[in-house]
Amino acid sequence: PSLDVGADGTIDWHFDGEMTESQVITSFLDPLKAWLASRPQAVRDAIAKYPPSHLWLMKSTGKRVYIISFFENDDDGSITECRVGVRAHLNQDKVIFFDRDVFGVLLSDLEDLGEYNGGF
Repeated sequence: PSLDVGADGTIDWHFDGEMTESQVITSFLDPLKAWLASRPQAVRDAIAKYPPSHLWLMKSTGKRVYIISFFENDDDGSITECRVGVRAHLNQDKVIFFDRDVFGVLLSDLEDLGEYNGGF
Protein backbone atom coordinates (compact mmCIF):
# COMPACT_ATOMS: atom_id res chain seq x y z
CA PRO A 1 0.00 0.00 0.00
CA SER A 2 1.08 3.58 -0.55
CA LEU A 3 -0.15 6.88 0.80
CA ASP A 4 0.56 10.05 -1.16
CA VAL A 5 -0.22 13.54 0.07
CA GLY A 6 -0.49 16.14 -2.69
CA ALA A 7 0.62 19.76 -2.45
CA ASP A 8 -3.02 20.73 -1.86
CA GLY A 9 -3.24 18.34 1.12
CA THR A 10 -5.31 15.73 -0.72
CA ILE A 11 -4.60 12.20 0.47
CA ASP A 12 -4.45 9.52 -2.23
CA TRP A 13 -4.22 5.91 -1.07
CA HIS A 14 -3.44 2.92 -3.31
CA PHE A 15 -3.06 -0.79 -2.71
CA ASP A 16 -2.44 -3.71 -5.03
CA GLY A 17 -3.85 -7.21 -4.97
CA GLU A 18 -6.46 -8.87 -2.79
CA MET A 19 -6.56 -7.76 0.83
CA THR A 20 -8.89 -8.54 3.70
CA GLU A 21 -10.90 -5.71 5.25
CA SER A 22 -8.64 -5.80 8.30
CA GLN A 23 -5.53 -5.53 6.12
CA VAL A 24 -7.02 -2.63 4.20
CA ILE A 25 -7.92 -0.74 7.39
CA THR A 26 -4.49 -1.37 8.96
CA SER A 27 -2.71 -0.46 5.73
CA PHE A 28 -4.63 2.79 5.60
CA LEU A 29 -4.49 3.78 9.26
CA ASP A 30 -0.79 3.18 9.89
CA PRO A 31 0.45 5.62 7.20
CA LEU A 32 -2.33 8.06 8.10
CA LYS A 33 -1.28 8.03 11.76
CA ALA A 34 2.35 8.61 10.73
CA TRP A 35 1.31 11.51 8.46
CA LEU A 36 -0.86 13.01 11.19
CA ALA A 37 1.97 12.76 13.74
CA SER A 38 4.14 14.85 11.39
CA ARG A 39 1.55 17.67 11.18
CA PRO A 40 1.50 20.74 13.42
CA GLN A 41 -0.35 20.50 16.73
CA ALA A 42 -3.18 22.71 15.41
CA VAL A 43 -3.88 20.19 12.63
CA ARG A 44 -3.86 17.24 15.03
CA ASP A 45 -6.19 19.10 17.41
CA ALA A 46 -8.63 20.04 14.64
CA ILE A 47 -8.86 16.46 13.35
CA ALA A 48 -9.34 15.15 16.89
CA LYS A 49 -12.12 17.66 17.60
CA TYR A 50 -13.71 17.52 14.12
CA PRO A 51 -13.23 13.95 12.83
CA PRO A 52 -13.75 13.71 9.06
CA SER A 53 -15.49 10.34 9.57
CA HIS A 54 -18.44 12.07 11.28
CA LEU A 55 -21.54 13.62 9.80
CA TRP A 56 -22.04 17.28 10.69
CA LEU A 57 -24.96 19.68 10.82
CA MET A 58 -24.12 23.08 9.35
CA LYS A 59 -26.08 25.17 11.83
CA SER A 60 -26.42 28.23 9.57
CA THR A 61 -28.16 26.25 6.81
CA GLY A 62 -29.59 23.21 8.59
CA LYS A 63 -27.91 20.90 6.05
CA ARG A 64 -26.02 17.71 6.88
CA VAL A 65 -22.45 17.78 5.58
CA TYR A 66 -19.14 15.99 5.85
CA ILE A 67 -15.66 17.49 6.18
CA ILE A 68 -13.42 17.21 3.13
CA SER A 69 -10.44 19.31 4.23
CA PHE A 70 -9.24 21.86 6.77
CA PHE A 71 -7.67 25.27 6.07
CA GLU A 72 -4.55 26.18 8.01
CA ASN A 73 -4.15 29.90 8.74
CA ASP A 74 -0.86 31.09 7.24
CA ASP A 75 -0.35 33.67 9.98
CA ASP A 76 -0.50 31.52 13.09
CA GLY A 77 -1.20 27.94 11.93
CA SER A 78 -4.63 27.87 13.56
CA ILE A 79 -7.49 26.03 11.92
CA THR A 80 -10.88 27.73 12.00
CA GLU A 81 -12.33 26.85 8.58
CA CYS A 82 -12.95 23.78 6.48
CA ARG A 83 -14.36 22.60 3.17
CA VAL A 84 -17.49 20.45 3.41
CA GLY A 85 -19.47 18.26 1.06
CA VAL A 86 -23.22 18.86 0.74
CA ARG A 87 -24.94 15.83 -0.78
CA ALA A 88 -28.62 15.34 -1.60
CA HIS A 89 -28.69 11.79 -0.21
CA LEU A 90 -27.62 13.14 3.20
CA ASN A 91 -30.38 15.74 3.14
CA GLN A 92 -33.43 13.98 1.76
CA ASP A 93 -35.69 16.22 3.84
CA LYS A 94 -34.26 19.33 2.12
CA VAL A 95 -34.34 20.58 -1.45
CA ILE A 96 -30.87 20.15 -2.92
CA PHE A 97 -30.70 20.48 -6.68
CA PHE A 98 -27.06 19.38 -7.03
CA ASP A 99 -24.26 18.02 -4.87
CA ARG A 100 -21.52 20.51 -4.11
CA ASP A 101 -18.53 21.36 -1.97
CA VAL A 102 -18.58 24.52 0.14
CA PHE A 103 -15.36 26.33 1.00
CA GLY A 104 -14.64 28.57 4.00
CA VAL A 105 -17.10 27.01 6.44
CA LEU A 106 -16.35 28.01 10.02
CA LEU A 107 -15.74 25.03 12.28
CA SER A 108 -17.83 26.78 14.92
CA ASP A 109 -20.82 26.46 12.52
CA LEU A 110 -20.67 22.64 12.69
CA GLU A 111 -22.56 20.42 15.13
CA ASP A 112 -21.41 16.80 15.43
CA LEU A 113 -24.06 14.26 14.43
CA GLY A 114 -21.77 11.30 15.15
CA GLU A 115 -19.93 8.62 13.25
CA TYR A 116 -21.21 8.08 9.73
CA ASN A 117 -20.77 4.69 8.07
CA GLY A 118 -22.69 5.37 4.86
CA GLY A 119 -21.21 6.54 1.60
CA PHE A 120 -20.32 10.17 1.21
